[in-house]
Amino acid sequence: MKRDFWYYLFLFLSMAILGWFGELLFMLFVNHRVVNGGFLLGPWTPIYGWGCLMIALIFKKEKSDNLIVLIKSIFYCSLLEYLTSFILEILFCKKWWDYSNYFLNLNGRICLFNSLLWGILGLIYIRKIEPYVYKLYTGLNSNFIKKSLFLVSFLYIIDSIYSIIVRMP
Repeated sequence: MKRDFWYYLFLFLSMAILGWFGELLFMLFVNHRVVNGGFLLGPWTPIYGWGCLMIALIFKKEKSDNLIVLIKSIFYCSLLEYLTSFILEILFCKKWWDYSNYFLNLNGRICLFNSLLWGILGLIYIRKIEPYVYKLYTGLNSNFIKKSLFLVSFLYIIDSIYSIIVRMP
């Protein structure tokens, strides 16, 4: 199976869900309680899905060395985080995260620590996670994948619409 629309949809949704769980566990560790800090109300954080999709497409054909993957992941993921923060703040008059107290931050939207973290995660993602996700995807029945993705996409769209309505100022 080639990397087609269905694969990229599978990748986006699975990484958005995995990112949500990762943030949930991180917040549980830091705050000692469950916190859904994401924009959407459901179990997904789209910035992780978009970030992984973006990195997968950037390195789709390019077999770069680790340093290039690290640098491009730092740049593109930081850009995505900055733009997402900016757009969410404009649309909803709320800061969803604030790195103002972090070393070398840019308007509190991104900071050096997180940018380096995104670079390392991008490298791990490209070298280890994305090949595993592709192997998982190719091992599943095509009809099952399409029906499941249709259902999960429908739920994601409904959650997106509902979250926008609820969060509008």
